[in-house]
Amino acid sequence: MGILSHPFRITPTGEAATVEDGTPEAHAEAIAVLVMTRRGERPMAPGFGTSDPAFGRLDPAEVEAGLALWGPDGVTVTGVDMEPVDDRTMRVVVHFEDTEVQA
Repeated sequence: MGILSHPFRITPTGEAATVEDGTPEAHAEAIAVLVMTRRGERPMAPGFGTSDPAFGRLDPAEVEAGLALWGPDGVTVTGVDMEPVDDRTMRVVVHFEDTEVQA
């Protein structure tokens, strides 16, 4: 089943972009949404997201805990790499494995 892609965008054919639910691409997008949301930012789901890593590092255990609570299921974080792009920007790469076999 197709789910809306993140970030939301329109394809060249004028349709909303989608990814197949349960795929590595869908899992990567779900992890990105979790990591890019600061905890408390969503009033209806204040526990969703991660602590602001502005003055520290993104904690893989915190990402893993967020995934356990909010999904997607069957994803294990294997590492987080952070590298500075410039004085104000940090690139974050979350490595993960799909640990649940899709039927």
